[in-house]
Amino acid sequence: MTNTAIEPYESLHQRNVQLEQKVEYLTRQLTWYEEQLRLAQHKRFGASSERSDADQLRLFNEVETEAATEVEEEVLPQETEAMAHEKRKRRAAAREEMLKNLPDGKNRVSSCRRPTSVSVLWGNHARNEF
Repeated sequence: MTNTAIEPYESLHQRNVQLEQKVEYLTRQLTWYEEQLRLAQHKRFGASSERSDADQLRLFNEVETEAATEVEEEVLPQETEAMAHEKRKRRAAAREEMLKNLPDGKNRVSSCRRPTSVSVLWGNHARNEF
């Protein structure tokens, strides 16, 4: 073989070596980036290094625990009836207090809270019935 016939093979061999080196470099770079991505995802979504204490978590359940014990306490039926009666008396007293400040008669709404006619609400000026 002549020297001119070997030259294209040598240049191709050199090109092949350069490409193999570039592939090796890019493979190492890809491996490094994949590792960085995995570490970033673990840091963002992984388990936290800060651990919680069981005593701290009980602080948030304190209200529920106290409410549960209050519900368990038995309320006597007489106390319940007495409390309801007091509540009705307070409501009636509050209603009477509010009604005391209204002008007499024609501007009041009936006890069922639904006016029977327009004249009940606006006096004698309106004559239309519902």
